Amino acid sequence: MNKRDSDKQIKKASLAGHGYVRGSTLGKYHIQARTLRSLVAEGTAHKVKPGLYKLTSSGATAGAWENFVDVCTAMPSAVICLYSALSYYDLTTFNPPRVAIALPRNMTPARMSFPPVKAFRFSERFYSPGIEHIREGAGHFRIYSPEKTICDCFRLRGSLGEDLALEALKAYVQSHRFDSARLDEMATVCRVTSVIKPYLRALLAE
Repeated sequence: MNKRDSDKQIKKASLAGHGYVRGSTLGKYHIQARTLRSLVAEGTAHKVKPGLYKLTSSGATAGAWENFVDVCTAMPSAVICLYSALSYYDLTTFNPPRVAIALPRNMTPARMSFPPVKAFRFSERFYSPGIEHIREGAGHFRIYSPEKTICDCFRLRGSLGEDLALEALKAYVQSHRFDSARLDEMATVCRVTSVIKPYLRALLAE
């Protein structure tokens, strides 16, 4: 197959995969593995994880949150959480060095080539509630709601630090998103009602 035909097949596979080319579909589109390796070397594609590639010229981009789309495509059970979700909602000044994701407790994260990922394993009680589905540009990812994210940060404050949770709560109370009923609901789910209430009461009294 000449380069022109090869490029056509790669484009066809990319369109079928919403911007991604999977190793399992190479045979279907008559694409050789070495062709994808060449594209990676040229910089026109990048390896998301073993067996999953994304064309940088595909146009299937989610802008600043493209990394979230890559992670959730590589790991269908992944949910953007904690400091990465706070960053998306503009509820923190912290710049996350890795994409934080939640996975079911018994699941092993995929070996991501890029972006760097920090996986947190949640029990079913904490994993399923509060998941939202976001479409950015041509991409899609799963992320916890602002209320669930804040409550998770309080729940895991021992390892993440309480300052992160307090900063997020203050920013949330001052934002147009503030919904006390939804926050109370997620605080109950995350078992942090007694922790959050004193801080919330003080913020509302300011």
